[in-house]
Amino acid sequence: MNLEKEAKKRRTRVNIKKVILGTIATAGLLSAAALAPNAVQVLGVIGQKNKRRIRIFENSLSRLLDKKLVTMETTTKGKFIRLTDKGKFELQKLTNGKWKEKRKGFWDGKWRIIIFDIPETRRLDRVKLWRLLKRLGFFRLQDSVWVYPDDCEDLIRMIKAEMKIGLAITYIIADSIEGDKRVAEFFGVKRSWLFAK
Repeated sequence: MNLEKEAKKRRTRVNIKKVILGTIATAGLLSAAALAPNAVQVLGVIGQKNKRRIRIFENSLSRLLDKKLVTMETTTKGKFIRLTDKGKFELQKLTNGKWKEKRKGFWDGKWRIIIFDIPETRRLDRVKLWRLLKRLGFFRLQDSVWVYPDDCEDLIRMIKAEMKIGLAITYIIADSIEGDKRVAEFFGVKRSWLFAK
C-alpha cells in the first residue's frame, strides 16, 4: 500500500466534499444544473483530468445524498439541492468553524437557550462544547448557558449524539431573557411589532 497516494486521495475527497457543501451553503437552495458546472470547474483546480471530473462530482454528490448531508428536491422548475442541518454541521467541521450560516432577516422573537451540566470527569468534553458553540456563533450568557435566536434544535440533537452527552444538554425556547438587549445587539436582531413583549 502506498501511504502517500492514499493520503492524497483522502485529502482530495475532503476538498471535493468541502467544495460541494460550500457551494450549496452559499446559495441556500441551488439547482442541480447550476451546481455541476461550478463544482466540476473547481475539480480542475484541484488537479483532476477533464474526463474524470464529472464522474468524481456525481460520485461525491451521491455519497453526500446517502449520508443525508444534502437533500434533493424535485419541483416543476427542476431539481434543487439543499444543505441539511447535518450537512451544515459537517461543513463547520471541515472548515474548522470558519463557515457561518447567514442569518435570515426575520426573527420570531424567541430565544433558544442551551444549558448543560457536564461533570468534571468529562471536562475535555465540556471545553470542546464551549468552543463548538462559540464557533457556531452562540452567545455565552454564562459558562454553561448559551443563547441563539433561531431554531437550532436539530443541530443540538446532532451535537448530543456526536459527543454522547444527550442527558447533559437541555434545549429551551424562551420569550424573553432578563436584560436581553445585549444579546439582541450581539445578533443584530430586533423584535418585530408582531412579537413585541
